[in-house]
Amino acid sequence: MGIKDDLTGLIITPGRVTVRGIAEARDLERQLRATLHKFGRYLDAFSPIVDRTQQLGELIDRLGPALDDLSKLTADARRIAVAAEGIAISAAGIDASAKGIDASAKGIDVNAELIATHSGSIAGALPTVERLTDIVTPLDNTVERLGRFVDRLPGGRKTAAH
Repeated sequence: MGIKDDLTGLIITPGRVTVRGIAEARDLERQLRATLHKFGRYLDAFSPIVDRTQQLGELIDRLGPALDDLSKLTADARRIAVAAEGIAISAAGIDASAKGIDASAKGIDVNAELIATHSGSIAGALPTVERLTDIVTPLDNTVERLGRFVDRLPGGRKTAAH
């Protein structure tokens, strides 16, 4: 074997290239069709996933405002809880004040009973006071005249210098 025999295998004729190229192109086309067919099946398999993903996206879009509302409600609930604590503290103060008022009312009740008890003795003393007034009223002039008489006595009137 010589060089000539080795080169024979390397020489490609245009006819051979065309037949071989067409065969390779057909193989490539078959592989591409098979790949596309598999890809189509994959796409068909992913189609429900894509649909569910779109539905999930729509749900998230609808949940956004609801979550905002929930956040506002939570903040409002916290403010209400703080206000309720303040009201509870105020109620405790009111309760303590009410107990003090109750104790004062009991003291008023006791004093009212004492007044009621002693009002009878005051009413009983009223005729005596009226009689004393009747006796003392005519003496007013007498006391005034006696005062003037004492002022006339020597050394009876006191001066402003003493």
